[in-house]
Amino acid sequence: MDKKIRESLPIRLTKFYLFLLGFGTGQHEKQKTLLKLMYFYAVIALTIGGIVVIMDIYYCWNDFYEASYSLISFLSWTIVTIKFSVFSLKQKAYLQLMIDGKDKLWYGKFSGYENKIIKKCEKQSMMFIVLFTIMAQLTAITYALEPIIENNTRNLTDRLLPFKLWIKNIPFSKTPYYEFFFILEMCCVFYTSFGYFCFDNFLALYNIFITGKFEILNNKLETLYDIKKSQNSIYNNKKYITDINLLRKKFSACVKQHQLLIHLTEQLESVYSFINLIQTVLFSLLVCLVGYQLISPGIRPSRRGKFVIFLIGCLLQLFTFGHTCNNVNIASSEISKGTSYSKWYTINSIAGGRMLTKDLMFVILRSCRPCCLTGWGFFPITLDTFKLILNTAFSYLTLMRKSGKAST
Repeated sequence: MDKKIRESLPIRLTKFYLFLLGFGTGQHEKQKTLLKLMYFYAVIALTIGGIVVIMDIYYCWNDFYEASYSLISFLSWTIVTIKFSVFSLKQKAYLQLMIDGKDKLWYGKFSGYENKIIKKCEKQSMMFIVLFTIMAQLTAITYALEPIIENNTRNLTDRLLPFKLWIKNIPFSKTPYYEFFFILEMCCVFYTSFGYFCFDNFLALYNIFITGKFEILNNKLETLYDIKKSQNSIYNNKKYITDINLLRKKFSACVKQHQLLIHLTEQLESVYSFINLIQTVLFSLLVCLVGYQLISPGIRPSRRGKFVIFLIGCLLQLFTFGHTCNNVNIASSEISKGTSYSKWYTINSIAGGRMLTKDLMFVILRSCRPCCLTGWGFFPITLDTFKLILNTAFSYLTLMRKSGKAST
């Protein structure tokens, strides 16, 4: 058994982007001061971004196509702002989750089988978290590329910004106003994109490693009775007592680990339950609006490319969200199978063995109520949630197409 410090790329990425938004565990005063400054900057960026997208919706409301385009930015900003606000209100709970994750999930002593499971968790987190981070950043970059591409065919007096500003008496297309507001808007876009994926990355990371820990616990319970016993152990009272004590010690460690994983899942639920509800409701509208932009006739190629990347990122985010939460549900319920598949019958004929078997039954009963993350207690988050969001989005999209044709 060897002790390894596991600081894989997905963990470093998640901690880094959360730090950029002002959420982290500062080790000394300089880091704590920097965290406060980053948090203050994030608040300013979200505030400016909110003012821009709200004004855009207000002035474009009578134009169906432009209003649907502006709503995409508004919904994205709303989701990020809600996540940021919830984490701000529950910052102590989040910091405790970060500390528990560091001490009890991705760092520690791992044996051969445990190393295999932890490596599998790292591969999954690499696939989901790193890929989603790249897609979210690509989406932010396309918001900068679209006006740059379109401005190649425009005059200097008619240049486009990433987001239209509805403020009179300021020549936004002229230097140096254009460059200043372009950089300001893109700073807001990138900070909004950080909030768009980093909170979900933390949830996915936690889910993946909690699932792995449940699988390790399942294996420990299944092999609980696999101890070497001497042929005379039945007749040797001292050896029998040693075997039973060893089993009880191993079983007690398994129960404590089970309680810890249940506690971590409940803590994660307390932080994310409201966020899960909002995401489930608003993502149906967001996917619908992005899909509408893609199928609308006459859309600019640069804008179409932007929304192709946006849609891929949304689908990847939703699948990661539903898949990792679903895995926690399944892995926690699988504990009952590992317990029942163990060789409990080998010592069930002895008094001490029967007592241990009765204790195992309580583990089976508890695992019949699996751990799950919910949408504020209204529904569990599973892969069915992913399907439901897509079905709802396509239903909305059908209605929008009819409304768009009627308005034209």
